[in-house]
Amino acid sequence: MKKKLSTKLAITMAASVLITMTALIAVAVLLSSKSVSKGTNGEMSAYAKQNSIQIQSMLNEASDAAYGLQLYVVSNYQGVSSSEEKTQTSEVYGTSLLHSAKDIEAFAIETGWQKVKGSESLIGLGVFFEPYAFDSSIDLYSIYIDEAMSQSQTVSKYTEDYTTQAYYMDAVNNNQVVITEPFTWNGIYMVSVAYPIEVDGQVIGAVISDISMDSFSSIKVTDEEHSSMYAGIVSESGTVMFDSKNLETIGSSFEAQFEKPEEYNETVSKFKEGQPFQIRTVDSEGKAEIRFFEPIKLSNATWWSQTVISSSDFNSAALNLGIWLVVVAVIAVLLIIGFTYMTLKKEINPVSVIVSSAKKIENGDLDINIDFKSENEIGQLAQSFKNMSEGLRLIINDINYLLTEMADNNFSVRSKNSDKYVGDYEAILNSLRHIKETLNVTLHRIKETAEQVSAGSDQVSSGAQSLAQGATEQAASIEELSASISQVSSQLGESAINATTATEITNQVSSVMDTSLTEMHQLLSAMSDIASASKNIGKVIKDIDDIAFQTNILALNAAVEAARAGVAGKGFAVVADEVRNLAQKSSQSAKNTTALIENAVAAVEKGVVLANNANSAFEDVSGKTSRMRELVTEISSATVAQAENISQIQIGVEQISNVVQMNSATAEESAAASEELSAQASMLRDLVSKFILDN
Repeated sequence: MKKKLSTKLAITMAASVLITMTALIAVAVLLSSKSVSKGTNGEMSAYAKQNSIQIQSMLNEASDAAYGLQLYVVSNYQGVSSSEEKTQTSEVYGTSLLHSAKDIEAFAIETGWQKVKGSESLIGLGVFFEPYAFDSSIDLYSIYIDEAMSQSQTVSKYTEDYTTQAYYMDAVNNNQVVITEPFTWNGIYMVSVAYPIEVDGQVIGAVISDISMDSFSSIKVTDEEHSSMYAGIVSESGTVMFDSKNLETIGSSFEAQFEKPEEYNETVSKFKEGQPFQIRTVDSEGKAEIRFFEPIKLSNATWWSQTVISSSDFNSAALNLGIWLVVVAVIAVLLIIGFTYMTLKKEINPVSVIVSSAKKIENGDLDINIDFKSENEIGQLAQSFKNMSEGLRLIINDINYLLTEMADNNFSVRSKNSDKYVGDYEAILNSLRHIKETLNVTLHRIKETAEQVSAGSDQVSSGAQSLAQGATEQAASIEELSASISQVSSQLGESAINATTATEITNQVSSVMDTSLTEMHQLLSAMSDIASASKNIGKVIKDIDDIAFQTNILALNAAVEAARAGVAGKGFAVVADEVRNLAQKSSQSAKNTTALIENAVAAVEKGVVLANNANSAFEDVSGKTSRMRELVTEISSATVAQAENISQIQIGVEQISNVVQMNSATAEESAAASEELSAQASMLRDLVSKFILDN
């Protein structure tokens, strides 16, 4: 059974309208969905960026506080061996301090009060020294200001052995800025930023600032339109620093949040690139989610801010918009079909023109002309259809114009028919404007960055060349110093040999003096024996003199008796006379011998006195000779030690010379790299200058 023409026309018109509306709605849904998705994508990225900036601000605040205190300590530290008298008293330990040490203590206390009291995230600031490095009378000197002390403006002694703690050991042992993993101290979950204190090439302690992990909860973690959203912070080592979804995971491995290892590996790979990114993953319940990451640049590490949203939540706005557009389109199509069918029943002829025009639109030809004019619904439909086709033609031409201009590097282009983008078409214009503005801003930033890189690379190149020249001059100076040290080392070697020879000679002299002292003692003993013998000889001579005297008396008596005897005693008188002469001679000889012995005894006594004096002198000389031998031995040992130290210094200077030469080569390479970077930056600037940008 054939259908009526009105029915056929109505069906044809309805089909044309349906196809047209479907195509338009499909385009509108697609563009709108992309626009909504892009908006949601930008919103999540903005949240992640906002959180990274907020965390960066907290860490910068802690780092600035620690760095400022570190600079003051380094510039005012005078060591513990200063000859300055300790005239100041420590406010913390109560002991005497150098004036410079007291200044450091006062500055550390005042800085801690101000920084901790004026901060919402900083909960502690302190300076910690190596054993006896701050003052020779204090083993472990430290000052730590917490929140309570900053409020009450007080300070107390820090009693914990910090030298065994990771927050101190890592900074001091590695001599680098350290941001610790999360840890608990006095019931507070925190991280620490530690700056080593290096003076004259030696690390003497560290300045440490503490950040409460509770302050991380102030970041953006929820959104009214996206109930599944949550946020977190991850360290470079893969430790969860904060997780608003599950606070119990703080301090655990970030890898545990991934169900698929390949997703975690891809995330770690993106981390290494150091740029913002997003990645699709699956949670523990098997639901798809999207993670948005923004880097948090630290002094020697990179943390990451992540904002996470489920895929269903992410696409919900676009899906709802699409559903509403489809519903509206279906309703509109149904209404149009019904209205068209009823109208065509009454006025079939004008509809054929409209059907023809609809077929042209269906075929992509928007250049149509409907001359039918009427005040009734058909006339209005014809006019509306004409207006619709004209509007579509203008919109498509305008879109083609905008995209062509942007393809030709013109980003200052404006829509010529912005008033035609009404209703659902407005989203298309907004999307085009957003594309243009995003690319325009990006190119502006690339241009600014290229100029900054070019200027910075020129400065780096100039600095590197200056550094290379300075390193070359340092190398020459160090070579001269090395030659001087070699000469000093040679002279010290000769001095060591001479000192050794002097030690041997002194030992020989000391041995001779010991032998002479022994012989002098023997001489004194012999002189004493001679004196005693001389005294005994004197006694014997005295006895001989007495005997001679008695013999003389007896001879005299014998002569008297011989005289009495007369002639008979004459011969006995001669004998008596001879005996008396011998007695007199014996007496005279005894007297002479006595005088000689007395002179000898006097000489011996004088010799004993001189020998005692000589013995005392020899003992004094022997003692001084022993002392001289000890001093010469010490001089010899010190000279040998100095020669060894000079050799070590010479080795160290040679090592410094090698390092300076390496620095010179590295500086020259840096200068060359900077010049290359400058050339690349200029090339990038030239490329960007080809674009016509909107200011």
